[in-house]
Amino acid sequence: MQDHRIEVYEGPCDVPIRVWALESLPHSIAISRNDKLIAAKYSKTVKIFQIEDGAIFRHELPPSKNRSGRGNHLVSFSIDSHSFVASTRYEPEKVVTYWSECASNSRATVIESSAPTGFPGDNGLSSLLCSSTKTRGVFLSTFTEKSLPVFHSMGPSKPSSRLIRDSKGNIGTRIHHAALCPNGTNIVLVNQRNNVFWVDDCWSPISEPRRVGTLKKSVGVIREIEMGMPNSDEVHLFWIEKGKGMLVTMGRGGGKAKPIELIVNLQMLVS
Repeated sequence: MQDHRIEVYEGPCDVPIRVWALESLPHSIAISRNDKLIAAKYSKTVKIFQIEDGAIFRHELPPSKNRSGRGNHLVSFSIDSHSFVASTRYEPEKVVTYWSECASNSRATVIESSAPTGFPGDNGLSSLLCSSTKTRGVFLSTFTEKSLPVFHSMGPSKPSSRLIRDSKGNIGTRIHHAALCPNGTNIVLVNQRNNVFWVDDCWSPISEPRRVGTLKKSVGVIREIEMGMPNSDEVHLFWIEKGKGMLVTMGRGGGKAKPIELIVNLQMLVS
């Protein structure tokens, strides 16, 4: 029987400060922005691990009779680290998204949206972002032939969904990845054509993405870009091409940015 566990290290020490044994390998893992919580998503549950005292909070996800593949699971913390959101894509064409506070499910909310499956180049869910616990905004995208990115409002009274504004069809449906800035106001996303889009005041219904640049890379047929926003004015984009790590930093004004080549230990990444 294979041994699965989560180990947490601090600084250069070789001995973990916290270890949890796992019954199986999670489908998706996330770390909170304050580095105090870890979320492990399974098909039917999400477990929240508290690093400081070792406590574990277990959340039961809504049951479904439909089938879900391993790559159709995402989990993400809110920007204030007090809540989390988990999405599961089921065949043939639905995504169930669950929002809850980390230590309590008394205010948990569930919403269902569409995400067709079974098309060539269909790589499932690609990004899941969550605003503050107070506002409960969620952004969800896929790398599919259909299904535009959506904004969910996970409020307790009447959860709702709306498609991202894309009147000219510039964004498309195959989204590599998206990132949310630390204060939760701006989203940046990259589509399959390597176009980078910036969304200011992203939770507002009238917000519309604006193209700020294009990455100098080959067009990918799978999800292959990772992103992060250290502040509200810039985004970092990373991918691997021809065995090299490529890093681009782009501001909200966009423009051309030449990738910086990084030495990457591919064996370590694969393991």
